[in-house]
Amino acid sequence: MKLTNNTIVVILIVLLCVNCLALFISAKDLRAQNSADHLRQYSVKDTVYEITEIIDLKSREISFPSNVILSFKGGSFVNGTLIGDNTAIVAPYTCIFNNVELRGEWRNDAFYPEWFGAIGDGKSDDTKAFRYTIRNAFNSHKTVKLISSKYYVKGDNPLGLDYIKEEKKIAFYHYENLLGDDNR
Repeated sequence: MKLTNNTIVVILIVLLCVNCLALFISAKDLRAQNSADHLRQYSVKDTVYEITEIIDLKSREISFPSNVILSFKGGSFVNGTLIGDNTAIVAPYTCIFNNVELRGEWRNDAFYPEWFGAIGDGKSDDTKAFRYTIRNAFNSHKTVKLISSKYYVKGDNPLGLDYIKEEKKIAFYHYENLLGDDNR
């Protein structure tokens, strides 16, 4: 059988596609394996970890070693607990935590409702995001900082402040932007 240049090109393309498919399948398997191993993955102190995908903790917890920086680049943590040890959060004002509890020591001075899902348009219900933000700020001895947005929260006790004792306070900045049911 005589191979022409066109036949050789087609064979090379087929081989290349098969190799790409094999690499894609391997990468997909590796991502699935990494998703299961996320609890062990963050074990090196003094490290910057880039969070680029959604990491489902499946009701488990990650204890970070000392001086870790979590740099969020489009990813987030969901459904679990993160325990900091002088851990810093570097993130935009977008949802990076969904159904996540923060415990331990965090380097940030403040937590933002947007990190917990607040939209801040004055129309969307931000009650759940505020409750998570307040609970996590309270547990970590941090303040809640509001950016230049309008927030809508609802209910008789919309912020869930009934469990906060008098001796511990959470400071709110830009509180004039917080809207209740009657101001919507």
